[in-house]
Formats: sequence, C-alpha cells, structure tokens
Amino acid sequence: PNLSMHFSYLIGLFVINATIIFFLLAILSSPKNLTVRLLDFKATAEWLPGQGNPPDTRYTLESGGKWNHAQHCTNTEILKCQLTFDEQPNELHWNYFVRVKTTFKGTSSNWTTTSKSFQPYGDKVFLEQQIYILILKDHVTVMMLKTLHFAF
Repeated sequence: PNLSMHFSYLIGLFVINATIIFFLLAILSSPKNLTVRLLDFKATAEWLPGQGNPPDTRYTLESGGKWNHAQHCTNTEILKCQLTFDEQPNELHWNYFVRVKTTFKGTSSNWTTTSKSFQPYGDKVFLEQQIYILILKDHVTVMMLKTLHFAF
C-alpha cells in the first residue's frame, strides 16, 4: 500500500470525526432582539434568529412568571408567536415576561428573555378609531367606529 493513500485515509477520518465532534459539541446561538407588541389586548412576541445556527432550527417560547409554554409556540420554525390571555378572568392585569430559546436535534440554546415585564391591560395600544359626534338640540350622539382586522 501506498503511504500517501494511508495518509489521505487518516486525514479523511480526522475530518469526519472532527465534524461529528463539532456537531455534538456545537452550541446554538440564542435568539436576538426579543420584543413584544401589544395591540387590542393581543400580544405578539417576535425575535431574530441567532447567528450561525443550522437550517431547520426551531424555537420554543414561554411566558409568565412560572414559564408556561405558549400555545402554538413550541418547536416552531416561525420567528413570532401570538400570546393569548384567556384562561383566567384577570389575566389581562398580570405582569408577564417572555423568553425564547433555539432548539435543534435535542440541543438547545440559552434562553433570551424580555428585559422588562408587560401587562396586557396596562400596556395596551388600540387600533385607530373614528369618532363622530352628532349634536341635535338637546341630544348628543357619540359614535365610535373601529376597523376590524381578521386573519384568514
């Protein structure tokens, strides 16, 4: 056997083993720029992917003080998630933090957490409304019209 052939074989094994070790020890980058937008008592969390993560990276989002998995936000590829507040009557008055992590084939990154809490009721923003005031002699009529947005 040729010495250069053995050497090439050893180099090939080294590259394969180094690649396997790299993937086994690879640390996933945490998601970046986690923000929460509130509109009409609905909260949407959005984030950017961490740098250098592999394709097919997934994300898991949790919210609350006890870190409950957000509905439809576990093992997702989407970079945003709609949060709901309808399990308890007073949930709109609670303070929430949100955190998200990157997951890939059984490994996960560190959590990225919002820097401050939010309260759906206290921090709400309403969609623009149109107000009409009609004054007739001794009657005042106030009409408020709001555009509804539906997701199909």
